[in-house]
Amino acid sequence: MSHWNLNPARLPIPPYPLNHRILFYNRQAQTVKENCILRISPGFSAHTSCMMKNRFIICGLTGWCLEIFWTGLKSLQRRQMKLEGHSSIWMFPIYGMAAFLTPVSRLLRKKCFWVRGAVYTGAIFLAEYITGSLLKQRGMCPWDYSRARWNIQGVIRLDYAPVWFLTGLLYERILYRKPEALETVPAAAQKTQS
Repeated sequence: MSHWNLNPARLPIPPYPLNHRILFYNRQAQTVKENCILRISPGFSAHTSCMMKNRFIICGLTGWCLEIFWTGLKSLQRRQMKLEGHSSIWMFPIYGMAAFLTPVSRLLRKKCFWVRGAVYTGAIFLAEYITGSLLKQRGMCPWDYSRARWNIQGVIRLDYAPVWFLTGLLYERILYRKPEALETVPAAAQKTQS
């Protein structure tokens, strides 16, 4: 029984073009195998699901860290030298939703950073407005911007646009990697393929 190994992190971005070549490398036999129907493979969809979960967790943790850092800086502004930062458990899934920006970042990858940042800012404002409104209706919203000058219904602050612009670009760097068409195959296997 042979074991075909595939490094999914090096797969091209789906959907794959027709007749797209993906090589599998068998480490035991030192041979290469070609497969053109990977996109319907159940193993790949399970891997994609696992990748989305990992991205969700990474985005949630990154958001928590950014928020704690941001609120720590705000305490410096109030001359509280303990620099205490804080967040809410509700913020983890809200920040984790940034994982769903992955397809958007792929679509925008050839646009200039101003366009990409503006789209991410809009998406973050939309997510903040929807989640803030839902949590506020239930009395569970961890933020209240009603005293801020540029607020909308106390759930978003328009003056935070530059912060969300940069945060969106940061998440883009975390979420998007340039695709590589083939798995790395040792030189010996590449010779046998030719």
